[in-house]
Amino acid sequence: LPILPATYTITDNTFRGITASPSVTHGSTLMISMIGSGSDNVNITGNTFSNLVTNAGVGLIGSSYNITGPGFQNISNNSIVGGLTINGNGGFLGISTGSGSSNAVMIHSNNNFSNITLTGNGDMVGMECLYASGSPTRTVTGNILTNWQTNGFVNMIAYDAFGGALSTISNNTIQQISAGNALIAIQLGDLSLGRD
Repeated sequence: LPILPATYTITDNTFRGITASPSVTHGSTLMISMIGSGSDNVNITGNTFSNLVTNAGVGLIGSSYNITGPGFQNISNNSIVGGLTINGNGGFLGISTGSGSSNAVMIHSNNNFSNITLTGNGDMVGMECLYASGSPTRTVTGNILTNWQTNGFVNMIAYDAFGGALSTISNNTIQQISAGNALIAIQLGDLSLGRD
């Protein structure tokens, strides 16, 4: 008998009143983490991060789950409610995902990560999808990334490909961004590796 894909779901959770104190320049407190591998389906949807104030870097969603077959990853409708303030030099990471096979599908849509203030030199990354090998079809659409402030570097949306996989980045809203260092609004491909 064939093994059917499993479906993993992290949905409709509310995070508030989180306190963490280490100080680093890229997120150190990860709210949602999904790890493992398989030909499975992953849904991370409808989670809210409400009025958080920390003294450390924050990552909202990290999924290093390696989709090895024709599965899908759906990260949609997650949001910051009110705002997020990171004191000191801590950084911010909204969504970070890892590898997947070429016949997998990833949809990252309708997430709202807005009203984020870093009081120091921390870096900010809105949504990133990085690959060493393999590259699923990715659709990144309808996301809202507005009202960000830091003295550090900002990379709003960064999706690398491998082997020319189909990717669509459309209908996202990026506005009111203040970066003390460099700012990249949308990056498709990995310039350092000479590939897209």
